[in-house]
Amino acid sequence: MSAFTAPRGSNGFQDAVAQVIQANYEHSLFLIVEGRYYRLRTSRVLRASGRSPGIIAQPMRACVIALDDPWRQRDGGTARTRLLVQALADLGNNTSVAYVSDRSGDEPSIPDVTFRSVTTVPLGERRWTKPLKKYKQQLLPLPTMRGGMIAALGRHIAELAPDVIVVSQLRAAPYSAFAPTAALWLDQADVWSLFLRREIEERSGLARATAAAQLRYIRAAEIEWTRRASLISTAGYGDGKYLESIANKPVEWLPTAVAPLEVPRRAGDEPTAGFLANFAFWPNRDAFELLCEQWAPALRELGWKTIVAGIGSERLSSASNIEILGQVNDLADFYSRVDIALAPIRLGGGVKVKIIEALMYGRPVIASSYALQGFPSDLADSISTVTDIAPDFSSIIERALGSQEPLALARKYFSPEAWEQKIERMLGVLG
Repeated sequence: MSAFTAPRGSNGFQDAVAQVIQANYEHSLFLIVEGRYYRLRTSRVLRASGRSPGIIAQPMRACVIALDDPWRQRDGGTARTRLLVQALADLGNNTSVAYVSDRSGDEPSIPDVTFRSVTTVPLGERRWTKPLKKYKQQLLPLPTMRGGMIAALGRHIAELAPDVIVVSQLRAAPYSAFAPTAALWLDQADVWSLFLRREIEERSGLARATAAAQLRYIRAAEIEWTRRASLISTAGYGDGKYLESIANKPVEWLPTAVAPLEVPRRAGDEPTAGFLANFAFWPNRDAFELLCEQWAPALRELGWKTIVAGIGSERLSSASNIEILGQVNDLADFYSRVDIALAPIRLGGGVKVKIIEALMYGRPVIASSYALQGFPSDLADSISTVTDIAPDFSSIIERALGSQEPLALARKYFSPEAWEQKIERMLGVLG
């Protein structure tokens, strides 16, 4: 497949079709007119008669595949899926979503988007396997590729007959077999092999050996699917460079977009630092332990209060020096309570969306060095960091509160406008 961009103007479509006919294309291609994507197919019946080939134009069919419900949880990964769906629809594509949901018939309402859901969840999320999940993760930290395959979801994809399949998890890539003529867009919110490499460093004995075995399998899968993919994008800047090295093809850095919002600080509160995360994800629970043991006590010595919020935070063991707010429905409410956002991350992969959110909501960030690995160097260098153990906040707080550079760079990289422009450019070179 290839893409042809028509000139803008009232005759753009007709002129483009005429050029396609003159070029006598025999394969499918995409035509872009006024920002809207069409898939063109030549009519072999007309070609056989000796006349010019007939051209059939229709909007490009793009199907986003999700192995969870992007509209039920509001964490970094699902935010990215929702943004992909919205951008594809806004660009005029015939957009669909094939996803897993336990809310049968309760589909979101988005204009011009078709939804196909199944209630069968991936193997590791089923009721009878959940009690075993903790023990499985001790041996294999990440989900398995095979465990993500659901026959009913594959049937939906086949019926939708997409031109492009978009997946944000490596283990969803094999669903492309249900639409063998579709181009595969492999969007990586996290690069699993890089995540595992860090996880292995924290393990020993049998758990280390089995995690290393999974790493070898994941690396092989990443090489296979990046080389099959027509488009590759990553949330993390460094992740993109890594995938370029194994795929031998360009990888687009597509950082998750967040709309900027000015949030006034609530009056009357003492100086407060906050950590917002999805605590169903175990690297964030590890970060909470570091916060309790090292960061919060150091902040309290300087007269600072620490608060924690997010999915699953209400189930965390409370500490005397931390206030737990539970899940928040309004991010602005959380950021109105804090002067500085914290990112005490030691594990995990990809880019930390909560850092992006904090900066786009006008809050400076103090992070671990590891938390910044997914960001471009100029932004990472502008964000204040402290050590994991025995952190010294005394001079860092003043620096973080006084610097506007991270906020300006965040608006440059993570705006919704930049996100949609990148997606439009990527689709324009599809092929």
